[in-house]
Amino acid sequence: YADLPIDLAFIDTVKNNVQAFINTLILSKALIDGSCTYNPAKNTPTLLAQGKITFSMNYLPPGPAEDITFESFIDISLFSKLNT
Repeated sequence: YADLPIDLAFIDTVKNNVQAFINTLILSKALIDGSCTYNPAKNTPTLLAQGKITFSMNYLPPGPAEDITFESFIDISLFSKLNT
């Protein structure tokens, strides 16, 4: 997107394309959730005139399963299945 003119269509295109990429990561289980936003307060007219634009991405990857516990129980009542 470098060198394209910054206008409302540009902002929407970038947000939508980044969100589409995030959505593919969510569908493939690489992310739990995420979003791409544009905040006008972070993009002053002076910054935009300099060609500087900021988009924010919030996302959460799944955490690794590091401590898995299995509980096992001996249930003698299951012997009743032998008598059926």
